[in-house]
Amino acid sequence: MSASENDDPYIETSLAEVKAALRVSTQRLERLFADSFLNRAGALASCLSLISTYGAEKAIRVLQGKEGSLARFLYYGPAQLFFGLDKARAAVRELPDAIAAHGQLLNRRDDLVRARKESVRNADAEHLRDQRLERPGSRKTGRGHDS
Repeated sequence: MSASENDDPYIETSLAEVKAALRVSTQRLERLFADSFLNRAGALASCLSLISTYGAEKAIRVLQGKEGSLARFLYYGPAQLFFGLDKARAAVRELPDAIAAHGQLLNRRDDLVRARKESVRNADAEHLRDQRLERPGSRKTGRGHDS
């Protein structure tokens, strides 16, 4: 039985939707970082790494300057001089919500991947059980037993 025969359409559709939402979320974070930080590529990569490794809450604490040495660089970076104080402040205010939403999407994706694996594992186990029951000599058919 191939893996595609075991796919749960709801899980696959949900997973595709979450992956699309993650792409949009990443684009939103890219825009916010572009508006608020001079080293936006490095800052974005650091933030995405923090989210995936430690979760959105820690990434938000770091970003808000409450935790870690990276925080001071990100929050008080020189971008405000180049991009304008108001624009940078507005983006920094919006970032925690964007990071939290991105973290929720990552969690949802992980849950769906686990559900897909469990679904496949259950379908494979059911298939094997059905094969055992259909073999000659099984208890289901009663053939092949010495009585």
